[in-house]
Amino acid sequence: MAVVAGTYLTHRALPLVRGLPVDQTSLRYWLLTATLLNLAGAISGNWIYMRYRGQHGPRDWILQQVPAFHNVLMEFKEFVSLFPFPLMLSATFLLYYYGLPNALRRDVARFVGVTILVSWSFLLLGFAAGLILAKLRFV
Repeated sequence: MAVVAGTYLTHRALPLVRGLPVDQTSLRYWLLTATLLNLAGAISGNWIYMRYRGQHGPRDWILQQVPAFHNVLMEFKEFVSLFPFPLMLSATFLLYYYGLPNALRRDVARFVGVTILVSWSFLLLGFAAGLILAKLRFV
C-alpha cells in the first residue's frame, strides 16, 4: 500500500516541481496518508526483520550461499527502506506549517515536490530489494 500511495503521491507532486497549481488540500491528505503508511511499513518491517535475522533464517542462508549479496544488497536495503518516512514527514510538516495559502511559495513547493520524488525513489529501491530477497528465499 505504501508503494501504491507513494506512486500516486509522486504523480500529484510533479506539478509542484514544475510550478503548476495543485489542489493543496488533496495533496496534504495524500502526503499524510503516505507518511503514515511508510511509518507502518517501517514498524512492520522491523517485525519481519526479526525473522530474517533469526536462527536458521534467510540471513544465515544468504550468508552461506552468497555472502557478497548480503554485504552489498541487504545492507543497502536495510537503510534505504527507512529513508522515505523522514523525507515524507518533512514534506508533510512543510505543507502543514505553511498552511494553505492561495499560492504556496514557489521555493517551498519545489522543495516539497523534490522531497516527495526522492522519497519515492528510495521507496521503490527498498521494494525492489525486498522482492529480490523474497525471490532468493522467502522471509
